[in-house]
Amino acid sequence: MVKKLGIVAVVCLLVLVVVASGCPAPVTVTVTETAPAPAPKTVTKTVTKTVTVTATPTTPSGPTTYTNTEHKFSIVYPGGWIESKTGFPNEVTSFAPRPQPTVPDIVIFLEAVEAGTTLDKLGPQRVQQMSQEMDEFKLISEGEIKLKDGTPAYEIESQFLVEQYNVYIQEKALYVIRGTELFTITGADIVDSFAASKAKLEEAMYTFHLE
Repeated sequence: MVKKLGIVAVVCLLVLVVVASGCPAPVTVTVTETAPAPAPKTVTKTVTKTVTVTATPTTPSGPTTYTNTEHKFSIVYPGGWIESKTGFPNEVTSFAPRPQPTVPDIVIFLEAVEAGTTLDKLGPQRVQQMSQEMDEFKLISEGEIKLKDGTPAYEIESQFLVEQYNVYIQEKALYVIRGTELFTITGADIVDSFAASKAKLEEAMYTFHLE
């Protein structure tokens, strides 16, 4: 019994001490816990690209020699030009900066003539034929010349209208005879541009060579 009273006395003493010293009001403490941020995720995207590569044909930058083994002739055509065909009758080949049909261009034709045909007779006949067949034909010059290798040729320079395209063309034509073969080498451009193209055309045309 004494022991119980002693415990009660101690408890009461503690209560009195708390009351005497002023018991503080209850305090609410809010504790905020910061959760660790999740590690950044690495997202891998697979992108498929389709790349279309267009091959651009290269053209020689300098003059190029064309040799025709079937008809046994050669010619040195301007650098950067390509060989193609116009589709004209009796055409062997042609050369131009772009695929035909276009100007300026150089075209080589081959046809048969009678044995014994000479340039001095052929030339004037061709002028007459052209004047009859071509619209608004105008003769600028004609006469016999020699190519770079000394081969005789007949040269005709003229202007005419290509009615299909309503454009005026200036053309230089060289005629070379070998037996019963007549080679015609033409260099042409529209009238307004011919003066600028003339030197390049002549330089190439005069290299025509019979193998």
